[in-house]
Amino acid sequence: MKHISNIKSFRKAGILVMMISLFVVVLSCTEDTDFNLGPVLPSSSDGIQNLDEEGIDCGGTNAPNPCPSCTDGIQNQDEEDVDCGGPCTNECPELTPRAQALLSQGLPRFFTFEAGDLSSGLNLRPRTTNADGSPYGQGVIPTFGVADPAGSDDLVTQIVRPENGPFGGFEDLKFQPQDAVIDFSEYNKFKIDVFIPSTNDFSGALTPMVELILHDDDPEFFTRWTVISQSVADTDFDSWVTLEFDGSSAVAAGSGTLLPDNTTYTIFTLRLGGSGHGESGVFFVKDFVPFK
Repeated sequence: MKHISNIKSFRKAGILVMMISLFVVVLSCTEDTDFNLGPVLPSSSDGIQNLDEEGIDCGGTNAPNPCPSCTDGIQNQDEEDVDCGGPCTNECPELTPRAQALLSQGLPRFFTFEAGDLSSGLNLRPRTTNADGSPYGQGVIPTFGVADPAGSDDLVTQIVRPENGPFGGFEDLKFQPQDAVIDFSEYNKFKIDVFIPSTNDFSGALTPMVELILHDDDPEFFTRWTVISQSVADTDFDSWVTLEFDGSSAVAAGSGTLLPDNTTYTIFTLRLGGSGHGESGVFFVKDFVPFK
């Protein structure tokens, strides 16, 4: 009888354990179900077009990012180039002559300064918009597609550094930011043709210098940028000179990171005439290209 009583006790205990386990499972499922079926608050990161968004999680007053468009200065939404082709109604322009000649060389990017639009380059064009889509004002005054001051049939660009310009002595020409971080591991050397008129007054702070500045789009970019500079001798004034910028051993401010190892830069910038002064100057440029 005692043996039978023990069996009954074990059965009761087993049933009790099973009931507790079943209760826990039911409670757990109920909690999960309640959680999953609960209301989802609309947000700018929920993968749904709601609130007053213009697209999925973009545009409107609550979304942090503007929606891709054919006027945002960025190659996106399956465009063939920046703001042209693909879903955009405007076709991409045919390349200008020197840009067409460079196209077959396998370069990742270039800009010939034959014109100010896409026809002059590959993956490069002068900056026209900020990250939020608002207009960007260059620190210098570029005039694209002007006659070659040396008399050839080439079209080039005149860059005027204004007196007491808008950036307090740090006027420059910026290219539109790249969609992704620039890979400098293979192409970290660059060259550009420059024509400096002897009519410039270099007796003061203005210098016959060209600086290539590589940086990101953060307001504190100058704490991390890489600057490579070259000067033109006065004996080379009034003629075209090819300046080469060797970035293979150039380092970033602050971190000292070598340019070929850099993983943050998205912008190319050119500064002509030196930094930190308000004196005016006139320069001509053409054919900015990378090389190995």
